[in-house]
Amino acid sequence: MGRVAGRRSPATSVLRRSAARLAVAGLFLTVASCATETSGDTAENPETRLSGKVLTPAKQPPGNIPEVRFLTPEAKTPGSLVYADWITAETAMRKAPDDVGGAPEVRVPGNGRITLEIDTNVAPGYAEVITYTNRGSNGIPRGELERLTCEPAPRAGRCVLNVHSDRSTAEFTAHHPAAVLVFYASWVAPSADRVDGEVRLPPEVSASWAFLVGP
Repeated sequence: MGRVAGRRSPATSVLRRSAARLAVAGLFLTVASCATETSGDTAENPETRLSGKVLTPAKQPPGNIPEVRFLTPEAKTPGSLVYADWITAETAMRKAPDDVGGAPEVRVPGNGRITLEIDTNVAPGYAEVITYTNRGSNGIPRGELERLTCEPAPRAGRCVLNVHSDRSTAEFTAHHPAAVLVFYASWVAPSADRVDGEVRLPPEVSASWAFLVGP
Protein backbone atom coordinates (compact mmCIF):
# COMPACT_ATOMS: atom_id res chain seq x y z
CA MET A 1 0.00 0.00 0.00
CA GLY A 2 1.07 3.58 -0.48
CA ARG A 3 1.58 6.20 -3.15
CA VAL A 4 3.99 6.36 -6.03
CA ALA A 5 5.71 9.62 -5.14
CA GLY A 6 8.00 10.28 -2.16
CA ARG A 7 8.23 6.98 -0.28
CA ARG A 8 9.61 7.10 3.25
CA SER A 9 12.83 5.35 4.14
CA PRO A 10 12.44 1.74 5.43
CA ALA A 11 13.61 2.79 8.90
CA THR A 12 11.01 5.56 9.17
CA SER A 13 8.26 3.25 7.97
CA VAL A 14 9.20 0.60 10.53
CA LEU A 15 9.22 3.11 13.41
CA ARG A 16 5.84 4.57 12.48
CA ARG A 17 4.36 1.12 11.90
CA SER A 18 5.44 -0.01 15.35
CA ALA A 19 4.08 3.13 17.02
CA ALA A 20 0.70 2.83 15.35
CA ARG A 21 0.32 -0.83 16.19
CA LEU A 22 1.16 -0.24 19.82
CA ALA A 23 -1.37 2.58 19.99
CA VAL A 24 -4.26 0.31 19.04
CA ALA A 25 -3.04 -3.11 20.10
CA GLY A 26 -2.54 -4.07 16.46
CA LEU A 27 -6.17 -3.53 15.53
CA PHE A 28 -7.84 -0.74 13.65
CA LEU A 29 -5.20 1.92 13.10
CA THR A 30 -2.07 0.52 11.53
CA VAL A 31 -2.13 3.89 9.89
CA ALA A 32 1.47 4.79 9.47
CA SER A 33 2.48 1.49 7.91
CA CYS A 34 0.38 2.38 4.89
CA ALA A 35 0.62 6.15 4.62
CA THR A 36 3.54 7.60 2.64
CA GLU A 37 4.35 11.26 2.18
CA THR A 38 5.15 13.27 -0.89
CA SER A 39 8.07 15.65 -0.95
CA GLY A 40 5.90 18.27 0.78
CA ASP A 41 5.89 20.71 -2.12
CA THR A 42 4.35 18.46 -4.75
CA ALA A 43 1.80 15.69 -4.72
CA GLU A 44 -0.10 13.53 -7.13
CA ASN A 45 -3.71 14.63 -7.18
CA PRO A 46 -6.53 12.68 -8.87
CA GLU A 47 -6.56 14.96 -11.91
CA THR A 48 -2.85 14.67 -12.69
CA ARG A 49 -2.82 10.92 -12.14
CA LEU A 50 -5.10 10.63 -15.14
CA SER A 51 -2.56 12.38 -17.34
CA GLY A 52 0.76 10.68 -16.80
CA LYS A 53 1.42 11.09 -13.06
CA VAL A 54 2.53 14.72 -13.42
CA LEU A 55 3.54 16.35 -10.14
CA THR A 56 1.72 19.58 -9.31
CA PRO A 57 1.79 21.83 -6.23
CA ALA A 58 0.20 20.04 -3.29
CA LYS A 59 -3.05 21.45 -1.92
CA GLN A 60 -3.35 22.61 1.67
CA PRO A 61 -5.23 20.10 3.85
CA PRO A 62 -8.69 21.01 5.16
CA GLY A 63 -8.35 23.44 8.06
CA ASN A 64 -10.98 21.62 10.09
CA ILE A 65 -11.58 17.90 10.39
CA PRO A 66 -14.08 17.01 7.67
CA GLU A 67 -17.19 15.02 8.35
CA VAL A 68 -17.44 11.58 6.72
CA ARG A 69 -20.92 10.31 5.92
CA PHE A 70 -22.32 6.89 4.98
CA LEU A 71 -24.64 7.44 2.02
CA THR A 72 -27.88 5.61 1.32
CA PRO A 73 -30.84 6.68 -0.86
CA GLU A 74 -32.67 7.61 2.34
CA ALA A 75 -30.00 9.34 4.43
CA LYS A 76 -26.48 10.63 4.96
CA THR A 77 -25.21 9.27 8.28
CA PRO A 78 -22.16 11.04 9.81
CA GLY A 79 -19.50 8.71 11.17
CA SER A 80 -18.10 8.92 14.69
CA LEU A 81 -14.63 10.49 14.93
CA VAL A 82 -12.60 7.83 16.77
CA TYR A 83 -9.04 9.07 16.13
CA ALA A 84 -7.47 12.38 15.13
CA ASP A 85 -4.04 13.92 14.83
CA TRP A 86 -5.08 17.27 13.40
CA ILE A 87 -3.16 20.46 13.96
CA THR A 88 -3.68 23.28 11.48
CA ALA A 89 -4.03 27.05 11.70
CA GLU A 90 -7.78 26.53 12.30
CA THR A 91 -7.91 23.40 14.48
CA ALA A 92 -5.77 21.72 17.13
CA MET A 93 -6.98 18.26 18.10
CA ARG A 94 -5.28 15.05 19.13
CA LYS A 95 -7.62 12.18 19.92
CA ALA A 96 -6.27 8.74 20.83
CA PRO A 97 -7.91 5.71 19.21
CA ASP A 98 -11.25 5.40 20.94
CA ASP A 99 -14.09 3.02 21.70
CA VAL A 100 -16.34 2.76 18.65
CA GLY A 101 -19.41 1.91 20.74
CA GLY A 102 -20.88 5.35 20.16
CA ALA A 103 -20.62 5.11 16.39
CA PRO A 104 -23.88 5.29 14.40
CA GLU A 105 -25.47 2.15 13.02
CA VAL A 106 -25.74 1.80 9.25
CA ARG A 107 -27.00 -0.90 6.93
CA VAL A 108 -25.15 -2.13 3.87
CA PRO A 109 -27.29 -2.32 0.70
CA GLY A 110 -28.15 -5.74 -0.64
CA ASN A 111 -25.55 -5.46 -3.43
CA GLY A 112 -22.83 -4.65 -0.87
CA ARG A 113 -21.93 -1.39 -2.60
CA ILE A 114 -20.98 1.40 -0.16
CA THR A 115 -20.35 5.10 -0.72
CA LEU A 116 -18.69 7.31 1.89
CA GLU A 117 -18.86 11.08 1.43
CA ILE A 118 -15.93 13.17 2.72
CA ASP A 119 -16.83 16.79 3.39
CA THR A 120 -13.89 18.31 1.48
CA ASN A 121 -12.86 18.64 -2.15
CA VAL A 122 -9.19 18.23 -1.21
CA ALA A 123 -8.29 14.63 -1.96
CA PRO A 124 -6.61 12.70 0.87
CA GLY A 125 -3.01 11.77 0.22
CA TYR A 126 -3.87 8.33 1.58
CA ALA A 127 -7.15 6.67 2.51
CA GLU A 128 -8.28 3.19 3.47
CA VAL A 129 -11.34 1.30 4.66
CA ILE A 130 -11.08 -1.47 7.29
CA THR A 131 -13.88 -3.82 8.35
CA TYR A 132 -14.04 -6.00 11.48
CA THR A 133 -16.08 -8.93 12.75
CA ASN A 134 -16.84 -7.51 16.21
CA ARG A 135 -15.72 -5.34 19.13
CA GLY A 136 -13.77 -6.26 22.24
CA SER A 137 -14.96 -5.54 25.78
CA ASN A 138 -13.09 -2.20 25.59
CA GLY A 139 -15.02 -1.22 22.47
CA ILE A 140 -12.00 -1.46 20.17
CA PRO A 141 -12.70 -3.33 16.90
CA ARG A 142 -11.17 -6.77 16.50
CA GLY A 143 -11.15 -9.54 13.93
CA GLU A 144 -10.04 -7.62 10.85
CA LEU A 145 -11.87 -8.85 7.76
CA GLU A 146 -10.73 -6.60 4.97
CA ARG A 147 -8.46 -3.60 4.36
CA LEU A 148 -8.90 -1.65 1.15
CA THR A 149 -6.69 1.20 -0.06
CA CYS A 150 -8.73 3.93 -1.75
CA GLU A 151 -7.21 5.40 -4.91
CA PRO A 152 -8.46 7.44 -7.87
CA ALA A 153 -9.15 5.85 -11.24
CA PRO A 154 -7.50 4.48 -13.30
CA ARG A 155 -5.19 3.20 -10.55
CA ALA A 156 -8.10 2.41 -8.26
CA GLY A 157 -8.61 -1.12 -7.10
CA ARG A 158 -11.59 -2.15 -5.01
CA CYS A 159 -12.03 1.26 -3.38
CA VAL A 160 -12.37 4.20 -5.76
CA LEU A 161 -11.64 7.75 -4.56
CA ASN A 162 -13.41 10.52 -6.50
CA VAL A 163 -13.09 14.27 -6.03
CA HIS A 164 -16.08 16.50 -6.82
CA SER A 165 -16.49 20.26 -6.77
CA ASP A 166 -17.55 20.41 -3.12
CA ARG A 167 -16.72 16.97 -1.67
CA SER A 168 -14.91 13.68 -2.16
CA THR A 169 -16.28 10.15 -2.16
CA ALA A 170 -14.90 6.67 -1.53
CA GLU A 171 -16.82 3.85 -3.20
CA PHE A 172 -16.26 0.14 -2.58
CA THR A 173 -17.99 -3.20 -2.22
CA ALA A 174 -18.17 -5.02 1.12
CA HIS A 175 -17.43 -8.67 0.43
CA HIS A 176 -17.83 -9.99 3.99
CA PRO A 177 -20.46 -9.41 6.68
CA ALA A 178 -18.93 -6.98 9.16
CA ALA A 179 -19.87 -5.45 12.50
CA VAL A 180 -17.60 -2.38 12.31
CA LEU A 181 -16.40 -0.21 9.42
CA VAL A 182 -13.54 2.29 9.90
CA PHE A 183 -12.43 4.89 7.35
CA TYR A 184 -8.96 6.40 7.76
CA ALA A 185 -7.55 9.31 5.74
CA SER A 186 -4.49 11.56 5.87
CA TRP A 187 -3.51 14.76 4.11
CA VAL A 188 0.05 16.06 3.59
CA ALA A 189 0.65 19.78 4.13
CA PRO A 190 2.87 21.60 1.59
CA SER A 191 6.03 22.86 3.26
CA ALA A 192 5.03 26.50 2.63
CA ASP A 193 1.88 25.97 4.70
CA ARG A 194 3.57 24.41 7.73
CA VAL A 195 4.21 27.67 9.58
CA ASP A 196 1.48 29.69 11.30
CA GLY A 197 3.10 32.79 12.72
CA GLU A 198 5.87 31.47 14.96
CA VAL A 199 4.32 28.01 15.24
CA ARG A 200 5.57 25.19 13.04
CA LEU A 201 2.74 22.90 12.00
CA PRO A 202 3.01 19.13 11.45
CA PRO A 203 3.63 17.85 7.91
CA GLU A 204 0.50 15.70 7.96
CA VAL A 205 -3.00 15.56 9.45
CA SER A 206 -5.06 12.39 9.81
CA ALA A 207 -8.27 11.04 11.29
CA SER A 208 -10.50 7.96 11.46
CA TRP A 209 -14.28 7.66 11.45
CA ALA A 210 -16.29 4.60 12.52
CA PHE A 211 -19.67 3.07 11.71
CA LEU A 212 -21.43 0.10 13.29
CA VAL A 213 -22.91 -2.19 10.65
CA GLY A 214 -26.40 -3.42 11.44
CA PRO A 215 -28.01 -6.66 10.25
